[in-house]
Amino acid sequence: MTRVFVICMLLLPGVSRARVRTEWKGNVQRVEDHKYYPGITGPVHTTIYTYDLSRKQMTKFVYDSDTLQYTTKRISYYNKRDRLAKMEYYGKDGLESTVTFTYDEIDRLLSSQEIAITICRCPGDTERNISYIRYDTLGQAVAKDLNGKPEEHIYYRYDTCGQEVTIYEYSSMAGYPYICTYNDKGHMIQEVSYSIKLAREPYPVVTRYEYIYDEKGNWVKKTCLRNHRVLSYTLRTITY
Repeated sequence: MTRVFVICMLLLPGVSRARVRTEWKGNVQRVEDHKYYPGITGPVHTTIYTYDLSRKQMTKFVYDSDTLQYTTKRISYYNKRDRLAKMEYYGKDGLESTVTFTYDEIDRLLSSQEIAITICRCPGDTERNISYIRYDTLGQAVAKDLNGKPEEHIYYRYDTCGQEVTIYEYSSMAGYPYICTYNDKGHMIQEVSYSIKLAREPYPVVTRYEYIYDEKGNWVKKTCLRNHRVLSYTLRTITY
């Protein structure tokens, strides 16, 4: 059985987890990512975007360089107030997940719900996983519920230092935080997770990210480092 899990990147305004996940500056048409590891050339992914007449992003296609077929398709739907209402994610085998957004009467984001479909090897055999995220009045995610199970509840706490935003994600199941820090452009610059080995206390694993940006504020080079060693870097070509 192959499990498919989709992480939703919110494209919503506000000083929040949604804010730090903003995808692009400007109307990007095409992106080519060339990933490299020490001594190895990695995969190439091409992403193509389409927009409506009001320049709202409608579709996103991610293509594999080897097969020249899309691996991911995302379709965005908007409500009458031009707020993002729903996103559908498709893979090679069809619909993989749907994310819907709920707002209050003054257009503040209240919640989002993702229904992810597990595609099994047996024809017609599928499973559904439902995650529900609740937001505060600032649009910040405060809690995430997975399939209604208390042991799979995630809580968020935020710290702001200048233009950097640090998000602490606490899992009821894991018992220790997953910490991400973002810069003022909304890109992750540090990620702290915890590794557990038998008969040892969890110890932090710190991964850092460095960026070079173009004149529009989109990154064109991303370097991933751990213990001051380069794990990988990605060169990006953007067409506007």
